[in-house]
Amino acid sequence: MWESKTTSADGVTTAKQCVGEGTDAAAVAAMGGNRQCSKNAVTKTADGWTSETECKIGEITATSRGSFTGDFKRQVRTELETTLTGVPDSPGRRRARP
Repeated sequence: MWESKTTSADGVTTAKQCVGEGTDAAAVAAMGGNRQCSKNAVTKTADGWTSETECKIGEITATSRGSFTGDFKRQVRTELETTLTGVPDSPGRRRARP
């Protein structure tokens, strides 16, 4: 059982999730497994991992950069910034940084 807390300008959200074999595949499917990604890079760093993705979901392009640090047994800290372009009825770019 993992508990995650997301802190954003809107406050703190806490979620609990059972994880195990198959969790990653289920998460990818739930997040739109039919998306087309031109970039999906994960790189080991001195204190964890970084990721960079660029995916097309319909007419929307989502570009994300993230870092993951912690002991990876009891805790993980994730920092992620996502930029969306091509959102219908929304000119320009939208940025999300929880």
